Amino acid sequence: MAATNLDRALGQAQEYIGDGGIPSETRRALRLLRNIYEHWDELREAFRTGGQADRGAAKKLAEEFPEAEPWSIELEPTGDIKLAGLVSLNGLHKALRGLEARARWRQRALKREGRHKAKEQPEAV
Repeated sequence: MAATNLDRALGQAQEYIGDGGIPSETRRALRLLRNIYEHWDELREAFRTGGQADRGAAKKLAEEFPEAEPWSIELEPTGDIKLAGLVSLNGLHKALRGLEARARWRQRALKREGRHKAKEQPEAV
């Protein structure tokens, strides 16, 4: 779920820091997994018995990533951890560190330009 929130933030920040460095396939897998995990009570039994849920995110995951196993966590010999057979945590961590570096670089550039402070008062909510 945190990865989906990150994906949303990356979409909004793309203009300033680029695409985030997270491969689009990984971002798509994370969005689908998030939706499946949100409805775990309805879907887990179907996956546990070898069946595939035939609707929503579960159906899309099965079509787009047939090798996916939503509730699996694999410990690779390399030390990597893979979620659902799809998402490498080492790869995600590396991409996030690159994103952090680009965001800091952009922040320093804005400071040099004097554009790092809001010019208007935000609207009251």
